Amino acid sequence: MRGIVVVSVQRRGLRLVSPAGTLRGAEKYRVLDLRRRRAQIVARHALGLR
Repeated sequence: MRGIVVVSVQRRGLRLVSPAGTLRGAEKYRVLDLRRRRAQIVARHALGLR
């Protein structure tokens, strides 16, 4: 059984948290990819590229 992922939108962006505080398997890589993409968007905005 998979853990439930709680999604909350905050002023600083999207935050994904699992109840146990750990991510496993494919879910871990999905969340890491989302964080990486969000960081790229923030970096582009900070550099004025978008």
